[in-house]
Amino acid sequence: MLAGAGYQELRAEQSRRRERGDVLQLGIGLASYVEITAADADGGETARLVVHSDGTATVYTGSSAHGQGHHTAWAMLVEAELGIEMAKVTVIHGDTDLIPIGVGTHASRSLQLGGVAVHKAAIEVKEQARRVAADMLEASEADLELDTEPGIWQVRGDPAASCTWAEIAGHAGDDGLNAAVNYTEGQPTFPFGTHLALVQVDTETGKAQLLRHVTVDDAGTVVSPVLAEGQRHGGIAQGVA
Repeated sequence: MLAGAGYQELRAEQSRRRERGDVLQLGIGLASYVEITAADADGGETARLVVHSDGTATVYTGSSAHGQGHHTAWAMLVEAELGIEMAKVTVIHGDTDLIPIGVGTHASRSLQLGGVAVHKAAIEVKEQARRVAADMLEASEADLELDTEPGIWQVRGDPAASCTWAEIAGHAGDDGLNAAVNYTEGQPTFPFGTHLALVQVDTETGKAQLLRHVTVDDAGTVVSPVLAEGQRHGGIAQGVA
């Protein structure tokens, strides 16, 4: 170790070199990737959707949320297909008394399998509702349409002849409107992207400072841009560390 004046002189020289930029170097790191999602696609995932007589809905999903925002995304899928407000959609996971069959969350499979199962269950419930509404309104099923903005079923060309989800579910009987789906996909998918990091490195101390990080990720169809961006930010924060 250097002591006294020698140490101080070395520190002064290092300081002068940093001021001149002699010890600071820029580095560019570039990485492109191809990911595999739902590698076990043939394992499938389950979902059950029930619309109750008060106009609310409950989603039972075999997928489990670990912070990805499933409750939000699954409710968005129901609202988009049925016009039932997200605030009226309850998502339940992890209860084996209520959900006897489910695979869970891993391998980036949740939306691709679990979300699609929810969407398909919503489509089945929609067709059930069409049949019940046709009986209630004494109209042909082909003449009925769902206005997803207010969530109202009506006869095409006659908006006065309409009924709500609550009315239809109440008329449907003890079981209400419900559908269970076990969705299996034939193969995984392969999202991809590129990340570029601009880093300033002190060649004497090894200290690195991230100046800029640019990312491009192709994830296919995005249900919730807010959730997708949040997950990207979290992944980037962990990766640059």
